[in-house]
Amino acid sequence: MLIRQIRERLLERAAALGIERATEEATIDALLEREVVVPPPTDAECRRYYAQHPERFRAGALAEADHILFAVTDAVPLEPLRERAAAALRDVLAAPETFAARAAELSNCPSGRVGGSLGRIARESVVPELWQAVEVFGATGIIPKLVETRYGLHIVRVARYVAGDALPYEAVASASPRIWPTATSALRCATTRTPSRTTRSIWVRVRIERSLHSPRVTEPLPSTPPLSRSAGAGS
Repeated sequence: MLIRQIRERLLERAAALGIERATEEATIDALLEREVVVPPPTDAECRRYYAQHPERFRAGALAEADHILFAVTDAVPLEPLRERAAAALRDVLAAPETFAARAAELSNCPSGRVGGSLGRIARESVVPELWQAVEVFGATGIIPKLVETRYGLHIVRVARYVAGDALPYEAVASASPRIWPTATSALRCATTRTPSRTTRSIWVRVRIERSLHSPRVTEPLPSTPPLSRSAGAGS
């Protein structure tokens, strides 16, 4: 309920500012890009984040993966969907050879027709939540927990994983901003139906991951209610 209220508040604010896009998600993205002020982090915060998340700062990492998507929509109650996805995960963990058949039967992604195959993926080619789950797993096989993204709940099987080479902190700090997720991508997790972090940790992450960006000087969102953790993330 709280997440729905937050989304409604954001959409109301967007309407008041005349911001309208093709979808609600795109509208929220545009609003956050305009309204969110991201203070620059300190070097100590950046170094601590770098040390705590080494898997996120590698070059040449890639994977081959399959997935089964249980899409989250306004028409589908989340808890029954989660129970269905969890039951399917238990089934494929017990019988991995059934993964392709279960993908064809259950997945809400067109890839279900080809056994759930996503082909070769890398950080830039999939949503951050999915790639992070693959990196943290760091092996081949079925990830033994549901991966939650903005699109829904995923059962993910990694057929091949190449970790790539670790980037030194100095290289990361001076790299192209493409290496760092945008403020919108981090905050977006907090405005979807499956938020993964508390407000405080989201803002710390945003400050660090946007350290190479020049923050926009705009008014912050007025009276935005605090976010709370209501579901685990795919990380």
